[in-house]
Amino acid sequence: MLTPASPKYGSLVVIALLAFALSIQAVIAVEAVKFKVHQVGSQGIPIYQVRIVDMNGDGLPDILPTIASFEERRLSWFENPGWQRHVITKVAPPVGLWTAAQDLDGDGIPEIALAAGFTPFDVEKASGELFLLQHQGSTSALWQERLFDRLSMSHRVEFIDIDGSGDRLLVVSPVVGGSAESLEVYPGTTPLVYYTPDGQHQGSIKSDIVGYVHGMTAVDFDDLPGDEVLTAGLQGVWLHKPQRKEGSLQWTSELLVPGFKGPTEFDRGASDVRVGKLVDGRRFLLTVEPFHSGHAFVYLQNGTAWTRYQIADDLTYIHALAIGDLNGDGSDEIILGNREDVFETYVYYATDDTATSWRRHLLDDTMGGTDCNVADLNRDERLDIVCGGHYSKNLRWYENLGK
Repeated sequence: MLTPASPKYGSLVVIALLAFALSIQAVIAVEAVKFKVHQVGSQGIPIYQVRIVDMNGDGLPDILPTIASFEERRLSWFENPGWQRHVITKVAPPVGLWTAAQDLDGDGIPEIALAAGFTPFDVEKASGELFLLQHQGSTSALWQERLFDRLSMSHRVEFIDIDGSGDRLLVVSPVVGGSAESLEVYPGTTPLVYYTPDGQHQGSIKSDIVGYVHGMTAVDFDDLPGDEVLTAGLQGVWLHKPQRKEGSLQWTSELLVPGFKGPTEFDRGASDVRVGKLVDGRRFLLTVEPFHSGHAFVYLQNGTAWTRYQIADDLTYIHALAIGDLNGDGSDEIILGNREDVFETYVYYATDDTATSWRRHLLDDTMGGTDCNVADLNRDERLDIVCGGHYSKNLRWYENLGK
């Protein structure tokens, strides 16, 4: 029998402590990435969204931001690699909030859908203009803009491929219905609609979503040809699937997770959603819950059920969320930006293959990320990060230097 006084006992204790220390070190020594910060454009511009897209057909991803301002009326893009600014339109509608980009005519240059006229503090005055912008053959020429509809409180727009054939639709999500008096306290329904790419026809995806719908993302959710649409709002996260049947387009909607369940009728749901994958092929959901909160969650799928794990509880106003494999280990990492109060943006790494626990690393303590996205900007086969801040008023890209 070993006792504390036995020499062999002491050796075993040392071995056990070393093994424990190494296991702790393995958990703490997350495969974190080093980043180099680059400013894009001038400081002082309130950025709401960042879209990464090749704007001139040269094969390099450029940066297309939107500016949430009544004073700054220009919509511009920044050209990779020198980040020269090109003005798309000089008289953009007030608060050009969200864009989607897609080459619709096959000329190698994307057309841009723009949702504008968003006034969150005066819903009755929200004009909800929807524009389609088309280039005129030169990076120095202003783009042609065409108003194709008005849908009050239009907030998110995304192009989707219906069935993998290149047959596109434009999906538009207002944040609330036209009868709303505020965003947070709204018991009515919010429409989710689609248009043909040229904006000539509108159809309904789901007309009876209750309460706000703040987040929307387009993704291949079922690993079959074509895209699905996820929305996040008061009722939680919905999955919307398009399908052509007998020549007509039909949609099915499924509530994946209800999100936060607070003490009041409106203190629930999810503010936004993204979809990621782990190295073993499992899918996960990333949500912010509830509306404009400082709490983020990961949902792991187990059959048809989803298990929820909290990864952030000490931020105040998460608005930016993005997903991508930053360290090349086969599993996606998470980027979260705190928009207000304290300007902070973090990268979260799963501590092990179960992805039930995540450890964060500070990316930038002066970036109040309102939106972030990932892409390989400098062709070094590493995903870089682009973030814009509404209240911190900055636009930056973070060069991935590896581990």
